[in-house]
Amino acid sequence: MFLIVDGHPVHKARSVSRWFGRTQRANPDLLLAILQSGIESDELLNQDVKTKRAGPVRPVNVQEMMDNVRSYLRITQARPRLVKNYFRERHVQYAAR
Repeated sequence: MFLIVDGHPVHKARSVSRWFGRTQRANPDLLLAILQSGIESDELLNQDVKTKRAGPVRPVNVQEMMDNVRSYLRITQARPRLVKNYFRERHVQYAAR
């Protein structure tokens, strides 16, 4: 079993290392893979959702928030040019090959 995380500093923190050490002792088949780049294309999408949909809108409940986010994701999905832009960032171009 693999636990794959990006290279964000929080994933390299001492507390995470200690947690993983304890977890791996209990589950010796668990392997940790830390990706080298700090921000992956999915995080670019996440940032886009937060700044363009979730940030400006203040939902009154969880359902409204989920509906807003799903709506934005559907709009994004229908715009291939926008999705391709997530892979134009230098640090995620390897995934576009």
